[in-house]
Amino acid sequence: MKKLLSILSAALLVALVLSGSIAHSALATDPCASAQGDPPGGDDPDPTIAGTVTNATTVTPISGASMYLYVCVDETSVAVTSTTTNSSGRYVFSDLDGPAWYYVAAGLTGPLANMVPATGTQNPTALVGVGDGDLDLDLAFE
Repeated sequence: MKKLLSILSAALLVALVLSGSIAHSALATDPCASAQGDPPGGDDPDPTIAGTVTNATTVTPISGASMYLYVCVDETSVAVTSTTTNSSGRYVFSDLDGPAWYYVAAGLTGPLANMVPATGTQNPTALVGVGDGDLDLDLAFE
């Protein structure tokens, strides 16, 4: 079953990349391949990953950007869910299972079409260990 999940998740990742839903660099190296050690844990995790997507040039929020959440399973990315940023450029992924390694990818379509990550912004993000508490992952594009 785990092998089937790995194959299906890899196929989904390729399909998203080919459709332009996430950055083409995501195909070159699966961020989950670099997962090392156990993520932070807790007795009753109820973590949230949230952030703001902005235009680095105009310093304004970007609404309607597609955001994708992935979890690492056996060092392979598995799509969890997606959402879009609100009028304040904010996105939220809540009630996540933990402890686990996650990462977020912004789709380079719609309002992010023809944009690139601003200096210091990784898309997809680096792996984040989710246990107890909330994480804030802001992304900027230009």
